[in-house]
Amino acid sequence: MARVVAGDLLLFVSCLILVAAIGFTVADLLFGFLDPDHQNPALGLTEPVWAGGSWTHPLGTDELGRDTLARLVQGNRTSLLIAVCAGSLAMVVGTSVGLVSGYFGGWVDRVLRAAVDVWMSFPGLLLALVILFAFGKGITVLILALAATHWSVFARVMRGGALVTKNYQYIEAAACLGATHQRILLRHLLPNQLPILVPLMGLEIATLLLSEGAISFLGFGVTAPQISLGLMLSQGRQYLFLTYWPAAIPGLLIALNVLLINTVATHLRDRLQR
Repeated sequence: MARVVAGDLLLFVSCLILVAAIGFTVADLLFGFLDPDHQNPALGLTEPVWAGGSWTHPLGTDELGRDTLARLVQGNRTSLLIAVCAGSLAMVVGTSVGLVSGYFGGWVDRVLRAAVDVWMSFPGLLLALVILFAFGKGITVLILALAATHWSVFARVMRGGALVTKNYQYIEAAACLGATHQRILLRHLLPNQLPILVPLMGLEIATLLLSEGAISFLGFGVTAPQISLGLMLSQGRQYLFLTYWPAAIPGLLIALNVLLINTVATHLRDRLQR
């Protein structure tokens, strides 16, 4: 009982923090009360307030005197947007391939399964870097590259679910009543996969946040004047010999985002599969 209560409390706290963070970033997007581009070189690399800095810049400043909190809010918004968009695109493509493969079986399943296996044999991060190198940098290309490396995960999971679900009696009854393949896939097979699909989407968003951070850190993802957590981490590492906060703060936020999203996704999976 205590374990269940602790799990519910952890889920509530995680959701509360995520909602508050997203609400804060949306409010800043709408009202623009933080200016991430305002420079004051005289205050470059100011320490956070708990390390001796002032409340004017509670999380300190970067090398150009730009407020870290303001840049963190915009960078977090960009990173989350990239992860959600890439995850959504990967989910649509992968779910479609997986359901079609599992439902039809036969040569369709063999061809699609082989394609998924071959695609998954390539290292995801390396494949994304190759795509970015070939088509150029930018948020749009980065989203497409990340989606291209993650759709196969959805395809494999959804194929397994479709292989089981298609043998249920109500699926066979719908087919006997003349339901089209499209109707069976969208109205019967897909809803049954939601208890798996929803938490999987959450886990993939967390993974995509890490991928975006790694790619932007290497200089192939988001580039200035745009801001992301990975880019902030990359810029901050150049000043590690002076102070570690410009790199530590965005790195910690990436880790916190991943931890919170994984916590929510894991609890959703446990609840939906009961």
